[in-house]
Amino acid sequence: MLYYHTSPPRRFAAAFAIWCTSISACVADVPSVVTDIPPIHSLVAQVMQGLGTPSVLISGNTSPHGYSMRPSQAASLASADLVFLVGPELTPWLETSLGTLANDATVTALLHTKGTNTLEFRVPDEFTEDAETTEHQDHHDDHDHGHEGLDPHAWLNPDNANLWLQVIADQLSQHDVENANIYQGNAQAAKNRIANLVPRLKAQLEIAGKENIIVYHDAFQYFEKFFDLKTVGTIVLNDASQPSPARLSEVKAKLHDEKVACVFTEAQFNSGLVDVVIEGTTVKTASLDPLGGALELGPELFGEILSDLADEISSCVAP
Repeated sequence: MLYYHTSPPRRFAAAFAIWCTSISACVADVPSVVTDIPPIHSLVAQVMQGLGTPSVLISGNTSPHGYSMRPSQAASLASADLVFLVGPELTPWLETSLGTLANDATVTALLHTKGTNTLEFRVPDEFTEDAETTEHQDHHDDHDHGHEGLDPHAWLNPDNANLWLQVIADQLSQHDVENANIYQGNAQAAKNRIANLVPRLKAQLEIAGKENIIVYHDAFQYFEKFFDLKTVGTIVLNDASQPSPARLSEVKAKLHDEKVACVFTEAQFNSGLVDVVIEGTTVKTASLDPLGGALELGPELFGEILSDLADEISSCVAP
């Protein structure tokens, strides 16, 4: 497990233990928790349910790969006891702020927790090759998103979400021993919800897995591999650059060559490029949102993200 900074677990005085006889009495001393993106906020909110609410730095309507924090968000980091984030691969700009603002917090990069199923970024257009699946490796170098290194969109694999729920519960339990049983119980309840959701989504996506799709950028391979979907390409090679006319022509040719059923735009990026690619064809289009930008922030958001992805994909590829 990778921590940027580790502070000792909070110790409770005997007098406080006697006074703290109910959940409501303990709420004031629940750790202050900050998360990076809405899906991680949702996982943490499920574990903290009934005790407290984490804050989130980045809204679901904004790409997390480049972002400028507001003063209020910087203040939340400065007062945080715990910070949960995907990792520097998703938010490289955040590392400096963590070092200067959250130097008294325990910071957990979930992508680097032991046992997380991780995937390397795919070479552009080689989507028929199996990307290498790895366990935890120490990656301290910043990578341009879409080039090389770990693909950070790992929350879209439900197995990773289950693992991270336990990591979150364990960290909260160490810092708030009085409420450890509540954190652990909440985490198990959240795992049960995922366990009930996954079979339904697999059944829903079974037919969709027989069709070829193209996505805006390669943000969905964890979801794709977990649910046996077939992505055959992307419109952009990475989110830091716009595709050239030649690139758009290549993608348009692939619509025919690969018998693509649907091209997906992405809520945080320019949908006009998809319109250019499908112009003059009968290929359908829909929008995918890995961050849940249109959803209400809170415990339910994580499951809703997975359900919405399944709904959009299955509807778009349907005859």
